[in-house]
Order: sequence, then C-alpha cells, then structure tokens
Amino acid sequence: MLNILLLLISIPYLNICEWIDFSPHRALAVILSALPLLRAFVAMGVVVQWRVDGKVKRIFGAYIFTVVGFTYLAALIFYDYEVGVNARLQGFGNALWWAWMNVSTVGAAIFPVTAIGKILAVILPSLGMMFFPIFTIYVTDLYTLRKKEE
Repeated sequence: MLNILLLLISIPYLNICEWIDFSPHRALAVILSALPLLRAFVAMGVVVQWRVDGKVKRIFGAYIFTVVGFTYLAALIFYDYEVGVNARLQGFGNALWWAWMNVSTVGAAIFPVTAIGKILAVILPSLGMMFFPIFTIYVTDLYTLRKKEE
C-alpha cells in the first residue's frame, strides 16, 4: 500500500496537465505543486532512517541533514511564493540566505509579504530553537566523554 502511495505522489501531474494543454484551477494547481515537496519529505525520511539505523553517532548526521533539508525546502517555498511580490527578494540566493538567517534566529533584511512567507517566518525560528539545543547537547556530550577518557 505504501508503494502505491509513493507511486501516486511521484507522478508529475502539473507536467502532464501542461502536456495535454489543461489548466487546472489555482487551488488544484497548488495541491499538485505541493506533491513534489511531499515526495521530498518522504525521501528525507528514508535517508534519515538509513543514517540512524541503530547507531547513536549517526544521529548527528541525521540531525544535520534534517536541518539543512528543512531550511532548503523552506527557501524553495519562500522563493516560489515571494519572488513576484517581494521587491527585496532578488533571487534564490536571497531566499536561501533568508531561510538560514531565520532558522538561526538572527533574522534577515528581507521581510515576507505573503501569508506563506509569514508562516515560514514563524516556523523557521521555531525549528532553529528546537534543533540547535540538540546540537549543543551533542557537542557537549562528546566533549564530556573525551574528558572522562583522559
């Protein structure tokens, strides 16, 4: 059943609509354009599962992969929704910079103007506040273990 679901989300529906000269309603187009993001989250879950597989030291790699993956996907979404309406957004590099500055809770000089951008501007710092303490604990734990060995 899971394989059928993965097959269904991997079909490029928007490309097929374009090939047959069909223009779906905006709401349907948004849903269909979200499917590649869903596919990316599934792929990210698979990679994280491969990285973890019972080895504690690999959790750190999975953590880094998750933070980078979520930040990159947020930059893609931000760029997609803000590129035509936000005068400060000059390209995808700016969107990536905006996402990294927000996940690190520093903030950037680019302010979202769309609802999706504003939602991401709340989610990214929340993600950063949840994930960066994990990083600190991991590094501190490694340092403590090495000091005990010495």
